[in-house]
Amino acid sequence: MKAVLGSTVSVTQPLPASLRGRTATEAIPYWMPEIVAAAGGQDVGAAPGSHSVQTTWSELEALRPDVVLIMLCGFGVERSRREWERFVRSEAGSRARRLSVPVWVIDGNAFTSRPGPRVVDGADRIAAALAGRSLPDVVRLA
Repeated sequence: MKAVLGSTVSVTQPLPASLRGRTATEAIPYWMPEIVAAAGGQDVGAAPGSHSVQTTWSELEALRPDVVLIMLCGFGVERSRREWERFVRSEAGSRARRLSVPVWVIDGNAFTSRPGPRVVDGADRIAAALAGRSLPDVVRLA
């Protein structure tokens, strides 16, 4: 974790919104805000130790994130990408289509859904997304 922390110093702290759920409208709580902080960001949608909360895209827009991180519980990158594409084509996804910030998908199944040593790898993936760097399990969607 020290290596991740040491590599994420920036002049401005990115303000991501970390989301999960098939419509990507559930803020990720528990340990994820701390992992986002370790990656160099400040999660605008959840506080450390809080519970999951359903939100709307209007509420998400009001938070004014710099980036949206989609980390679907139990899904890898390809399945998450398919779920996102299906969602943004739906009527419910119309606000998401108008986002003017980068949207990244990270393998939630491998790196963010379960506590344990892989959350350090998850912090590295989040840091890559915040820096605009793609990895095999970190893909920009929009």
